[in-house]
Amino acid sequence: MFQKFSDLQKAKELQKAMASETLRVEDKGVTVVVNGGMKIEKIRLNPQLELEEQAVILRNLINQSFLSIQKKLATKILKEKIF
Repeated sequence: MFQKFSDLQKAKELQKAMASETLRVEDKGVTVVVNGGMKIEKIRLNPQLELEEQAVILRNLINQSFLSIQKKLATKILKEKIF
């Protein structure tokens, strides 16, 4: 029981540490910056692209960035042997 509490504390500490990190992804001048808490911090669009193309690129970048953060967090959890 105490091990689970300890693991939970480690997970919360890792979550705080990850929230302070940022990830920037870019494609065709469209940029998305997200933090480790999976919150979008910044979006920059490319006015030279059509609106529909920007929407597709933006969706893909957001999905890519969230997946990257999830993988990084999972790697850290496994490395720290949490849970």
